[in-house]
Amino acid sequence: MAPKAKKEAVPAKTEAKSKALKAKKAVLKGVHSQRKKKIRTTPTFHRPKTLRLRRQPKYPRKSAPRRNKLDHYAIIKFPLTTESAMKKIEDNNTLVFIVDVKANKHQIKHAVKKLYDIDVAKVNTLIRPDGEKKAYVRLAPDYDALDVANKTAVFILLGNSTYANAYKCMDSLQEAFIHPPEPCEARFIMDAHALFDDLWTIQLQHLLAAMTELGIARTIFYLTLTGFVLKKKVIYT
Repeated sequence: MAPKAKKEAVPAKTEAKSKALKAKKAVLKGVHSQRKKKIRTTPTFHRPKTLRLRRQPKYPRKSAPRRNKLDHYAIIKFPLTTESAMKKIEDNNTLVFIVDVKANKHQIKHAVKKLYDIDVAKVNTLIRPDGEKKAYVRLAPDYDALDVANKTAVFILLGNSTYANAYKCMDSLQEAFIHPPEPCEARFIMDAHALFDDLWTIQLQHLLAAMTELGIARTIFYLTLTGFVLKKKVIYT
């Protein structure tokens, strides 16, 4: 077998010369590429967000899905029928409810919309000294808080001790409950001075007779100031 021919070694001088010529050519040609620098607006560095896939379990870990304990029935406990709450209805077009302590304003708004089918403009809340949460629900301008309260049979208000307003409330209640399944409570808040009016007494008797025909339980009381204490006296129930 013939021996392989060895490659002739390139002299170091020639190699250096060719390198120098290439460098000269490159310098004469010039580098016209532009490198864009990234603009940083924050001093912190972050790693890229990686893809996180949803879990695909082979079998359910729970036999039944968990029930939502804070539904709209649990959020709205009951409406308030105090004197200040009645004043809010008349003056500010606002309903007052006692709600769950854990419920927020968005949940209260949706619960009122679902239960009473009314639009809410604003909800304000506070925690009472007894630990209950009170919600002031201001209705939209196209809704009347007094009509809503009467139609839902929440309470009946005898505003400013006027007989006509009392009959207006009773008519709306009769419209909502033509055949009531069970007696519901109707609270009349009236001025104590009206009790000393003979005409008012006669009108009150007619009103009670009309309410008896509807099968509605009555609770009529007036507020009297004894010293610095506001007391409630029931005169008919």
